Amino acid sequence: MSWLTSKLLNGSGSSSPMPILILEDSAHRIAGFSAVLVALGRSDVHVYGSARHMLRDLPGLLPSAEVISLDHDLYPLSGGDPDEDLGDGFMVARWLAEQSGPPRCPVILHTSNGDMCKRMQGVLEHAGWDVRLAGAVGEHWIEKDWLVEVERVLRSS
Repeated sequence: MSWLTSKLLNGSGSSSPMPILILEDSAHRIAGFSAVLVALGRSDVHVYGSARHMLRDLPGLLPSAEVISLDHDLYPLSGGDPDEDLGDGFMVARWLAEQSGPPRCPVILHTSNGDMCKRMQGVLEHAGWDVRLAGAVGEHWIEKDWLVEVERVLRSS
C-alpha cells in the first residue's frame, strides 16, 4: 500500500481543504501519527510509504498542503515488495526545494537519521522552506516532539 488517506482515520471520503502529508514506512509510527491527528480532529491526511509515490501526488496536493512531515530511510511495509525502490526523504526534500515560487507550508523532519536530517534541512532552508525538527528519539516522541510541531503549525495557519 503506497499511501493511506482519510479513510485510514475516519472511514470517510471527506476532505478538509488543507491536507497533512506524511512520508513514513513504519506501521507503528503511522498508527502513532494517526492517533495524534485523530485527537486533533484532523481527517485529511495522506501517508506515503514510498517517496516515489509521494512525488507522484505532490504536484496536485502541494498547493493546499498545511504541513509536510518527512522520514528519510524507507523500507517496504509488511507484505510489500522487498525489491521495490521506495526512494527516500531527501528525494522529496530536493523536489520541494526545486519548486518555483515561495514555499507553501512548513516541513517537519522526523527522521532518526541525523546526517540525512541535516542534509534535508539544509536543502529545504536554502530554498526558503520553514523547517521544523522532531527527531524520532525516545519512546513517545510522536506524542511529544512531533505533536508540538504540528500544533504550532496549525495554530499559525
